[in-house]
Amino acid sequence: MIEATVGHILSKGVKADPAHCIYVVSDGDVQLYVGMSERNIITRLQEHFEGYDSLGRLVRRNMPEAWDWWVTLFTVEDCRANSVRQAENKLIAELQPCLNIRDNSYPTPLPERYYTVKKDKTSKMVSDRLGL
Repeated sequence: MIEATVGHILSKGVKADPAHCIYVVSDGDVQLYVGMSERNIITRLQEHFEGYDSLGRLVRRNMPEAWDWWVTLFTVEDCRANSVRQAENKLIAELQPCLNIRDNSYPTPLPERYYTVKKDKTSKMVSDRLGL
């Protein structure tokens, strides 16, 4: 298991062993997303955070606070599963993350604080921070 912040991953400060293929993105006790990758997990996370899927939009909308959200990387063995997909499904069922819809019968409602729109000044600071 490896733990890092969104900021460390975006700044390319994290190296992961190829065995780490499942990830959980959380903010304190709020489990936001569980995912998996059968290729480089750090590259996949960077794609999420910089992309336009639900996780990427949530990260950008909640900067600069999202910079300090935690990402936990797991191996299949850490999850006591037989495959990457089984490990992901097991964590989704256990954690019921807010943003996972597939294979999540009871997603936790996204807390209202994540819907706050940030001011332009903050967005500019985030862009500078990420080198955008």
